[in-house]
Amino acid sequence: MSIKTSSSFRFLLAIIALILPSKSYSQKEKTTTIIFKYIKDSYMVDSFAFPIDKPLNGWSFEPSDRFPQKIISFTQMGDTCVTTCEYSIKDTTCATLGDLYGHEIVVIPGDHITINIGPRNHNKLAGKYFKEWAHDVTYSGKNKYIYGLFDSLSNLEGDLRLGSSERLSKTDSTLSPFCHAVKERYVRRLNFVNDYFKEYLIPVNIQKMVLSEIYCSYLLNLTIPLNSVKFNLDSYPKEFADLIKNNKFNDKNLYFKTNQYQLLAYQFSKTNNETSSRPPFSSQSLVSIYKFIKKNNKGKIRDHQITVHLDQYITQYHSFSKQIDSLYTDFKGYCTTQNYIAFLDSDIVINRNEKIPVYTLDQAMSSEIKDSTNTKRTLKSLLNKKPVLVICWASWCKPCLYEMPYESVLEKEYGDKVDFIYLSFDNNQSEWISKSKEMKVNNNNYRIINNFKSPMAMFYHMSSIPQYFIYDRQGKQVDNKFRPSDKEFRSALDGLLK
Repeated sequence: MSIKTSSSFRFLLAIIALILPSKSYSQKEKTTTIIFKYIKDSYMVDSFAFPIDKPLNGWSFEPSDRFPQKIISFTQMGDTCVTTCEYSIKDTTCATLGDLYGHEIVVIPGDHITINIGPRNHNKLAGKYFKEWAHDVTYSGKNKYIYGLFDSLSNLEGDLRLGSSERLSKTDSTLSPFCHAVKERYVRRLNFVNDYFKEYLIPVNIQKMVLSEIYCSYLLNLTIPLNSVKFNLDSYPKEFADLIKNNKFNDKNLYFKTNQYQLLAYQFSKTNNETSSRPPFSSQSLVSIYKFIKKNNKGKIRDHQITVHLDQYITQYHSFSKQIDSLYTDFKGYCTTQNYIAFLDSDIVINRNEKIPVYTLDQAMSSEIKDSTNTKRTLKSLLNKKPVLVICWASWCKPCLYEMPYESVLEKEYGDKVDFIYLSFDNNQSEWISKSKEMKVNNNNYRIINNFKSPMAMFYHMSSIPQYFIYDRQGKQVDNKFRPSDKEFRSALDGLLK
């Protein structure tokens, strides 16, 4: 779709809409009825129904991150099945229909909707974008165009949650081409949804949530180059650097009722505090980000952001125990949300009492792995006379998936000289196998047992992925700070072959 001549005006309208105060649409909890229609198979069995995940991306810190669900009835005629399900929903809110990573939807309290589930379909959206779900669905009911809005947008321009499809060119000396490509995609999305709003008479409160999701996705996409060691905020053209730096996240309605707003709020805090002197997952960044969130946010948004932040570091409690204990004591002095305190109390106790084993390099390389047939072997057994690149990834890891096209190009070029080993950190074998097929990861593809608790992960102090381990012909690790999307990564591989 080309950019319309009214795009600048629509861009301005979207910004104005997002900075205006949100009206609260909170009400008493109501029952939303969803009828699921599907053809029975090995996955969709009797009484099948998708769960619906709440916003906040698994960080609601409530007893469950899903809306309460109750199956009311099930009928079957031949292979055609119908499940009627009720969900307890209080507010009109963004949510996720739990099919693999899910269809993003807007759910409405007290509504009745029918969801027709198709068979598994791994085709790319618009022939080029990765899917976040396994089944295509259609919606029936008076609000079908509301429920289908995000899917319609995804079919045009890719999923908002997956990240940018724009690639940094190897010849780019600046980020200007990348930033303008991301902006053009954002404007195309705005053009589409503004037409959609008019054609299907989408209510204003839902328009605002959708515009917020699109705008936050735009800014999150702009920050992708910051995942590389070669770029920082000074690398950006001023227009885009100002967009990334100058944001306020004080709209409580958008924060707690959409998916991208909260993610961007935390990314904003990280972007303004993680530097070469305060690298990610260091004691300096732990303290700096905490102080930044406390200073620049208020009330429940501040408390939620700090809970998210501390949770990121508590999994490495023994590395940051002094700082965590000090910051948490400070936090308890002003936090007014008991759910957050209860969550962190439990989180700290679990990690404080955990005994951290110490492994040698030999034990790390003896970590058990499995192939798709569940055959066991050790990581060490994969080291031959050729240099080795170990790619640590998972089906749920979006930065990992972003790097895979680059890995594929490198494997075609270096595969006869360097062994490319894909090491999944998935807990769920079926999701690993499904995503491997989708991404065409066929050779040397394994799943490591106990993922982040494995000897390898513990030896290398791994807490996040993707990570890339390069070993020379003698099995000695080669220093590497880059990812396959960085042109410097190729130099690291070239160095193995000298």
